[in-house]
Amino acid sequence: MTGVRAFLALTPLVIIMLLLIAGPALPQSSTKRLYDKHGSYSGQIQEDGRGNSRAYDRHGGYTGKTETGSTGDARIYDARGNYVGRKKSDGRMYDSHGNYTGREEKDSSGATRVYDSRGNYVGKTDKDGRQYDARGNYTGRTGG
Repeated sequence: MTGVRAFLALTPLVIIMLLLIAGPALPQSSTKRLYDKHGSYSGQIQEDGRGNSRAYDRHGGYTGKTETGSTGDARIYDARGNYVGRKKSDGRMYDSHGNYTGREEKDSSGATRVYDSRGNYVGKTDKDGRQYDARGNYTGRTGG
C-alpha cells in the first residue's frame, strides 16, 4: 500500500515534467537597445516573445509596458500602470479615450511607416531598425 501512495503522490509531478518536455517550446524573449541620432544609448525594450514588452529609459528606469492579447491587439500602459492606449492588430492606434491617433503599416521593403490621425506620414523604421522622421532625417535606431 505504501508503494501505491508514493506512486500516486508522484503522478502529478511526472505529468507536469512530461508536459514540459513534450509540450511546445515557450517563445524566446529578447532585448532591443535604443539609440538616439548621435549613437548614444537611450533605453531598451524587453520583449517576451508573445508580443508583451517592458520599456526602460537609459538609466534603467521603467517607463511602461505593452500587453498583447490573443487577437493581436496591444494595450499600452505607462510606468504607473495607467492605461494610455491601444494598437489594433491591423496597425490602427487609439488613445485611452478611444480616439484614433494614427496607424502603422509595413511597406514592401519591410519598413514600418507611421501616419498620424489625419493620414500624414510622420516617419518610419526600416527593416534594420534605423528610424527616420517625415523628411527623411535620421533620428535613431533600435539595435539587438
